[in-house]
Amino acid sequence: MPAAALATIAASQVVLFRKDLVSLWAQVVVAFFKRNYFSDHCKQVIIRGLFCKYIRKVYLYRIIGTMILVFKYFFRGKYVGLALWPFIFLKSRDLKEDQVLMNHERIHLRQQLELLVLLFYLWYVLEWFYHLLATGDAYRAYKMVSFEKEAYRYEGDAGYLASRKPWAFLRFLHE
Repeated sequence: MPAAALATIAASQVVLFRKDLVSLWAQVVVAFFKRNYFSDHCKQVIIRGLFCKYIRKVYLYRIIGTMILVFKYFFRGKYVGLALWPFIFLKSRDLKEDQVLMNHERIHLRQQLELLVLLFYLWYVLEWFYHLLATGDAYRAYKMVSFEKEAYRYEGDAGYLASRKPWAFLRFLHE
């Protein structure tokens, strides 16, 4: 089979795969709409983003980054937010207005994308467990994880994600 034919087949598979992913996301979003987890503004932004003709990665990331769910009984102690790609879970509805917390969680979403999500979770747990064994304190271990160090350092800088270099959390491994 000629190389041009193989390239054409491969390109068509990529287009089909992208369409399948968009279709899957559309089904997920519709399911969440039916349960009314999103504000009306967020619904309009997601619909414009998912069903537009040309979907760009950055634009899709911005859309997905706005999926905020509130679960009051999900969190214990000092914890009030959690980023599990593509969602941000919050302890209460009023925390959506806390720009520092939202920036912190969006930094985690970017880190998760860089490590293809699953590798992020594996790395996070291994690093947390390492620090837990070293310190004996779960909260100190949490604060020593490189992902958390980066997020806490730059959570107050609203423009950080626009200027952030890929793999920036690696600088915090040995701090």
